[in-house]
Amino acid sequence: MDTRKLIMVAALCALSGCVTETSYVGPNSTQREVGPDLKAAAQTRLDLGIQYLRQGNAEQAKFNLDKALQYDPGNPQIQIGFAYFFQQVQDFKAAEASYRKALAMDPTNADAMNNYGAFLCNRGRFDEADQAFNQAIAQPDYVKIADTYENAALCALQDNRKDKASEYYHLALGYNPRDPGLLLDLAELSMKDDKLTDAQDYLVRYAAVAEENEQSLWLRLRLAQSMDKPALLHQFGTELVQRFPSSPQAKRYLANDY
Repeated sequence: MDTRKLIMVAALCALSGCVTETSYVGPNSTQREVGPDLKAAAQTRLDLGIQYLRQGNAEQAKFNLDKALQYDPGNPQIQIGFAYFFQQVQDFKAAEASYRKALAMDPTNADAMNNYGAFLCNRGRFDEADQAFNQAIAQPDYVKIADTYENAALCALQDNRKDKASEYYHLALGYNPRDPGLLLDLAELSMKDDKLTDAQDYLVRYAAVAEENEQSLWLRLRLAQSMDKPALLHQFGTELVQRFPSSPQAKRYLANDY
């Protein structure tokens, strides 16, 4: 899922003690790698591979990932990188195989579990995804719990389990109470459940940590409508149109589709 949080390491050679020097990476280019630290070289190649993939250059991404694997074949993070690569090129069988390899190398790798859960949810395998997310959260010393709870919430929503999604969202917010995205998601969920006071509280908390955007203004005008406050509805609608005129929300407001 594009909206889910995959946990990747892609800080191009932002490594202490990195001793790899690269002139350019490519199958037909000249290159020079110096230094005995193959693990650092592998990390650099992994970072480059992910960066190329995000730029849409699958050939260079695959080349660098292959190099990373050559330098450090036992590193589960490289298998996570391959899984991400295969997902982007829509080779889902190979992506799952890479996740399984990563977890076979390190059965306690919470990053792999989180990303595998997002992959499984994308494939409609909701129960398996939920299990993977909860396994990640249960790992000792795992620090990205809020992200994984948010993923679990989004997956539960996709599976039409609103109560479970609400539970996961609240757990995520407990770990990261100033996360604007979580606050808006909970406001949206509260609106759908007709819990207008809760929605209003989440929007107040959102305004304390972030600037208004098209989503928050859209929620505010819909909340005003639900609370029968037409002046506020049009106030927020006007602000939405002025600040974000090309947004889908502004177009819906102008069409009275709210």
